[in-house]
Amino acid sequence: KSNEDGSIGDKETTNSGVTGLIIASIGKTKWKEANRSSLDKAANYILKDKNPTNNSYGSVQPKLSNYFTSVAIMALSSLDKEKYKDEIAKTSQYLKGTQSSEASGNIKKEDWRYGGFNYNEKGENEPDLNNTGFALSALNSADLKKDDETWKRAIVFLQRVHNSPEVSDLEKVKPGTKVVN
Repeated sequence: KSNEDGSIGDKETTNSGVTGLIIASIGKTKWKEANRSSLDKAANYILKDKNPTNNSYGSVQPKLSNYFTSVAIMALSSLDKEKYKDEIAKTSQYLKGTQSSEASGNIKKEDWRYGGFNYNEKGENEPDLNNTGFALSALNSADLKKDDETWKRAIVFLQRVHNSPEVSDLEKVKPGTKVVN
């Protein structure tokens, strides 16, 4: 159900994340053009949720800005990559900057968190597979070049969280141990 403000869902609980997930889903189907007017209005609703100082989304829950930002990228990419090209590029830069790495200035390669994504740019909480999956899906939908260092760092994280000596380069990964401290 599309609301007057462009949001989709229950007026009391909807937000740009919920609206974005619906846009991203419909935007990949044959129903996209039949619902173009509502989807464009919903995209405008999402764009109003942008934090202009850092290009993130999720003003209602800034501690979850990586989820909201990832969903915004996927939604806008599914609707019209060309129309939203600049917005997708700026927002993708924000998202890339939240990856735990030396590039964001907070994690060295030896750290098990290296290459993962957490909830926001402040590094609150540790990276996990859910945040990392959303971020990587968004960057893929934004057509981030396959040779970008973001992918290489993400592979390191994904190999490490398998907790398997066959794929992880962490010394403490031994059969029966856990990667996390």
